Amino acid sequence: MFDDPKKELDALEKQLLADEDWFKKELDAAKRMIGSDPKTNQRTTAARSAQAAKAPAKKDTAKNVPAPRKKGVKKLLILLLVEILGISALAAYWWLFLL
Repeated sequence: MFDDPKKELDALEKQLLADEDWFKKELDAAKRMIGSDPKTNQRTTAARSAQAAKAPAKKDTAKNVPAPRKKGVKKLLILLLVEILGISALAAYWWLFLL
């Protein structure tokens, strides 16, 4: 007459685990289809990192380093002036035509 919640939870857990396994299999199959096999991807990544470790490190020269930009507020002041002119023009329009 009474439902056993423990049995229902166990059944739901089994169903979720089965769905999760199915999803992992489908995801691996999809990755293989597009060419990035998850099993070989680990090997190629390890091989690439080993090659990168063996390769000599490139030094940055003064030519490659850009000069630091001079910071200024000129553009901000121009923007401030444009905004003030816009607000004052709107206030003048209201004053002349709406009042």
